[in-house]
Amino acid sequence: MCSSDLRQLFQATVNDLGDTILPTLIAHMSTETAKEITQERPKFLPGLFRARPDLACSPELWKLGGDRKRELFEAVVGQKELDSSTIHGILGALLDSNSEGFLRRSIDHWGKDAVFSILDWVDSHEGRMSQASSEALSNEPDLLMDWVQQKSDSSPASVVAVAHVVAPHAGRISKRDSKVWLRIFRDVQDTANDAEKDYLASFLLALAFCDAPPTPLDLVGESYQRVHQSAWEERLSDEAWSIVKPFVPELSWWK
Repeated sequence: MCSSDLRQLFQATVNDLGDTILPTLIAHMSTETAKEITQERPKFLPGLFRARPDLACSPELWKLGGDRKRELFEAVVGQKELDSSTIHGILGALLDSNSEGFLRRSIDHWGKDAVFSILDWVDSHEGRMSQASSEALSNEPDLLMDWVQQKSDSSPASVVAVAHVVAPHAGRISKRDSKVWLRIFRDVQDTANDAEKDYLASFLLALAFCDAPPTPLDLVGESYQRVHQSAWEERLSDEAWSIVKPFVPELSWWK
């Protein structure tokens, strides 16, 4: 059956025979066919997503959803026991279709699978992480650390992006192995700008103050001079300062 015939079938009033046939047709429907059918009638998309959650892995179908995206998302999260690869595809489609408003709920619903899927997308896009993604991930420093430690082949840019999310939680993640952050700090010395290096150095220093394993003195050796000099010259950003502020003594205002 061609896509034009399917389009007519979807537009028609379905009888008992149609109720029997339609699920089989949907089960074998390609993404391209789904796009052709729903281009003019996006109201069919939620039903298709409920019947075939894997269709939600298509960014194009999410874009066709227009102002029905919330309905599409509800159709997807209502499915039980989606496998990791489908969740991975759905999160990628949300990011590719600029539907990041659903990332937080995705994490609440799918947990580790959603977090790892978002970070895999960031890794495949040269470390690009939007503010919406960062905010969605901000309450999951432990899962972010799991990803960093398990994805040893991830790009420096993506690990730096993760650093910007976990650094404010330095105390919480301080029992984790800090070698990855030391390595990344050294790796980006020739590519990162001064503000980025200041931020990473502040992160290393905060971890050192928390006695992060295996060798906190190495963290101090790499970071202290830079952070001290930047602070002395009043060029340490508020974002970088906020990382070390909880760990340093507070001076009176005239000092």
